[in-house]
Amino acid sequence: MTAAISSSAQEQLLVDSPFVHERSMVAETGEMVTGAEVTPIYKQMVGLLPKGWNMVFTEQRLALAPVVWTKGEQWTTVLDEWGRRYGANVMIDGERQQIVVSPEQDMRPKGTAFVYSGNELHQELYNPAERYAEAEIYVMERLKGLQGTVNDAVNLHQAQAQLFGLMAQVEEREKEQAELAKLHARKLAKKKAKALAAEREVAIASQPVKRGPVTIYHDGRIEIALTKGLLKPQIEALLINTDLIKSPDEMIWRASEVYRWANDYTLNAESAKHVLGRVLSAYGLAARIKQNGIVTIDQKERI
Repeated sequence: MTAAISSSAQEQLLVDSPFVHERSMVAETGEMVTGAEVTPIYKQMVGLLPKGWNMVFTEQRLALAPVVWTKGEQWTTVLDEWGRRYGANVMIDGERQQIVVSPEQDMRPKGTAFVYSGNELHQELYNPAERYAEAEIYVMERLKGLQGTVNDAVNLHQAQAQLFGLMAQVEEREKEQAELAKLHARKLAKKKAKALAAEREVAIASQPVKRGPVTIYHDGRIEIALTKGLLKPQIEALLINTDLIKSPDEMIWRASEVYRWANDYTLNAESAKHVLGRVLSAYGLAARIKQNGIVTIDQKERI
């Protein structure tokens, strides 16, 4: 349900509407060149409206209401005065160049109402689609009433043309709305897919990487699961799985081959070098890492 809009409010709604330019253009070219006799308004549409504009009615009473104007008047002013005189709301749609005339109601004050049917606020306030639907119903009723007489054959043809033209406009509008809905859905789906991909990348990047007994965390921390047994192969596994060496040949072991780790234990530190230093220090050992990638393990005093 929409609220009644005052004339000043109607004018304000047009400030950002493309109809502002069109309305000023019509005002420049819409001056009545000659006056008119008192005649039903539906017979005066050609002489009253600018070229390319059309007018439809929702009641026969309004179509038969007489209209008259004098030379020099603007056609919008003529329609406004006519609507106020006969209790008609005249919706002037600047986008479609279409005029819908219907009885005044609480939400449709008598006189002219300038709308731009593509404007969302105008759609909410004036509901142009509902007005066009009412005009279609009126035309259909007129068609039924005109079927019986030969004298009304011309009117029947005009009514049919009016109806088909209106239906074509509605279909075109529905197609446009469907295309806009599809475009919006595609953009939304693409945006959602991009967001999900970014979330997956973050999730993957934050997951720890498991390499044999070594776990590498995204912040650089290193964890090694030591087991009861010989020390040398476990140091070798640490160096290879943290990329400190590429192959066992790049580790030179000058310590005792019989060094053993006493139990199962998980050790972690801020980097692979820190883990290596902590393990070796328990045996009085140390490591020298050369620029050529060779790692030498020996007693501290010999490093």
